[in-house]
Amino acid sequence: MNAKLYKAVIAVLVVFFLGGIGLGLWNITMNEGVFLPEETPKESKTPAPQATEAAAAYLECLVAEALGTKPKVNKTTRFSIPDEGGIAFSVENPLLDATAAYMKDKITTALNAKAQGCEVLFGDDFSTLLSVPRFSPAGGFDAVCTDKKVNDAGEAVLQDTNEIEVRFHPEAAPQAADSLLAQNFAFRTDAEIKELFGGTFDAYFTIDSHALQYNNCRITASANRFSDKLQTLTFIKSTTAALRISPVGALAPLGKMTCTVVFEESESYAFTWPGVQLNYETLAIEKGKTQNLLAYITASGDMRATWESSDESVVSVDSEGYLKSHKFGEATVRAAIEFQGRTYTDECLVQVRVSVDSIRLNKHKLILTVGETAELSAKISPRKATVKTYRWFTENPDVATVDANGVVTAAGAGETKVYVLSDDGSYRSSCRIFVE
Repeated sequence: MNAKLYKAVIAVLVVFFLGGIGLGLWNITMNEGVFLPEETPKESKTPAPQATEAAAAYLECLVAEALGTKPKVNKTTRFSIPDEGGIAFSVENPLLDATAAYMKDKITTALNAKAQGCEVLFGDDFSTLLSVPRFSPAGGFDAVCTDKKVNDAGEAVLQDTNEIEVRFHPEAAPQAADSLLAQNFAFRTDAEIKELFGGTFDAYFTIDSHALQYNNCRITASANRFSDKLQTLTFIKSTTAALRISPVGALAPLGKMTCTVVFEESESYAFTWPGVQLNYETLAIEKGKTQNLLAYITASGDMRATWESSDESVVSVDSEGYLKSHKFGEATVRAAIEFQGRTYTDECLVQVRVSVDSIRLNKHKLILTVGETAELSAKISPRKATVKTYRWFTENPDVATVDANGVVTAAGAGETKVYVLSDDGSYRSSCRIFVE
């Protein structure tokens, strides 16, 4: 190879090398990757009721549905005694103070050990454990329902559940059969109180008599707002037990006194509903490719889902949920189970297409004067992409606006960005706008 030819080959290679670097940098600059747009919140099956009566009626319906459908239920009972004022004596004595601190943990442990929890299997009746809460039309309670929670930034954001809370007004005699509280809570009988504390006090006192007062009675619940399926239900009450006691042993010289024990009791129900859920709501695959859908089944026994496609010519599915695409188009793939006389299903919209992998603008910087216009154009890759549509946005319309055709109009002095977003894949590319 002569010297001239050698230099020519080197020059061509350098051009290709530098051109490749430049093209790569241009692609990186112009194609900024995926920017997922903010999702539109899904609508609730039942919007969170705002009025007290409506929120209470909503809770009644949720519990009635659970009793009728008979999901799996786990019930737990928990007791707690506050650190401050949980146990107090009518007589002041350092020995009693030390005894109270020791008794708090011992009583809490004993109460929780005696608490009865249980599990109810799918399809079993649990009406002996739980009944539909009853609320008086005359009031006596406050109820709220919300589908929002406050995040760390102090913003109210939509959540996937409706949260309900019912707080009852104080009543003089909750044990009365017609009491609003008695209709909603399992209040303790004299025999139950003696059983709860029996054995715990024996080393220190004997209980001569007792009187009970109930405070802060409330019901909390959460329900999936898309299905109105009850997830949790908790009955909470605070009990003040005024015990007339006779100390024994080393404490006997202190004589008879009153011991006040305040404890909070909660009865919680957790519901597991039968059903089937797919791992994708929508899925895009290329022609001739395969993909596996997974069906998560909540039921008892050895359950297997059955599969079907709304259009086998577009995409077929086998008995294990494996998809195979055949031609461009859309099809709905459905998984179903039969459980205790009911059919439960879930669906996935499958699109067979060539997916977008990038979008680029023809310019990444514009300098305009107020009132001036300039046109931007976007290019989707690959060229064979099925969905080639995109949308235009501006970060500050006071500086520059952009229409559906990519025409930028300078509105006021300043700096902003105009960007394009692909409908498939949400790929973005932007152009900096300087308005003088």
